[in-house]
Amino acid sequence: MAREPAGESMRRGRVRVWIPTLVWFSMICVMSSTDFSAAHTLAVVREFLRMAGIHWSAHVANVILRKGAHFSIYAIFFLILTDGPLKGRPIIAVLVCMMTGSADEIHQIFLIGRTASVFDVGIDSAGAFFGLCVWIFMQKDFGEPAWPTIGLAGGAMTERAPVTRA
Repeated sequence: MAREPAGESMRRGRVRVWIPTLVWFSMICVMSSTDFSAAHTLAVVREFLRMAGIHWSAHVANVILRKGAHFSIYAIFFLILTDGPLKGRPIIAVLVCMMTGSADEIHQIFLIGRTASVFDVGIDSAGAFFGLCVWIFMQKDFGEPAWPTIGLAGGAMTERAPVTRA
């Protein structure tokens, strides 16, 4: 079996690092569709509550579910970005999450049954900032320096050298 050239292996590695990001981004796009409008999710929540015998307001449960989804989806998106194509670049990852949330809401302006909300962009951004807090905690927990690695310089595919503390 012949060995592949080093450049081919690096190219495959660069493509592979984007796969989770593209899958998650695709999920965000699907959830931005008319099928996930408040009216559609309300019907599902109402039926679930009825079948489970839970006597809650379906409207309140739907709002909590939808806003919780906004928050958690963007927290996870941030973590995927900082573990993949934006490794070691959390500030840029937060900005990408905020821009994606904004683009998602702008997209919803053009869909029947969907409305854009600046409030939702704020929840998306809060989720990304929560992801940043988790990222910082994980960096400290595993003995990696958290704050010295935050920066805007360098290429998207480069690794930061560890910073030693005196």
